[in-house]
Amino acid sequence: MTDRLPFVFLNREGTLVGFDVEMAHHLARDLGVRVEFVDVEEPAALTRLLAIGRIDLAMTGLPVTPARAGETLFSESYLDETLGFVVKDHLREEFSSWANIRDLGAFPVGIPNLPYYVDRVKTRAPALKLEAVDTTNPIENVLKQVTFEAVVLPAERGSVMTLLFPKYTVVVPELGIVKIPLAYPVARRDQE
Repeated sequence: MTDRLPFVFLNREGTLVGFDVEMAHHLARDLGVRVEFVDVEEPAALTRLLAIGRIDLAMTGLPVTPARAGETLFSESYLDETLGFVVKDHLREEFSSWANIRDLGAFPVGIPNLPYYVDRVKTRAPALKLEAVDTTNPIENVLKQVTFEAVVLPAERGSVMTLLFPKYTVVVPELGIVKIPLAYPVARRDQE
């Protein structure tokens, strides 16, 4: 997963960079080992690669959801993301609170195909028309692939999107902020 801005991505020179890449280098230095990065295309493959010992840990800004926690061992959370909306600028006020979002009715909104995200949004705004967005593609393709004007994304990742797409802004609805913990999946033999 080489394109999970701002955690793991390739810069213009083709070098792997990002918050988690930097963390991996620090961890390797602290442990006195050499870091080796393995490209994993699908998050679902992480569990298998950890189980067979192909990788020891996945440093890729992965949200800890109940489903993932049931099948994978995680490090302690190192960061909480905030559920937000990346919206066209003219919709900023409409997404400023959950009450305003509920007033939108069946407004079409893109959302990552993660039951945890869908449940959190549906609980707060049940009438929204949620459409799955493939976030395994490079993140900048998320907004290119959608035909609607709002996408559910963590605000921290969405902020990167607003740099790439200046006609969009990130909004975190007031009253009922949703936090999503990030942690590193680890092999069971490497829990400590």
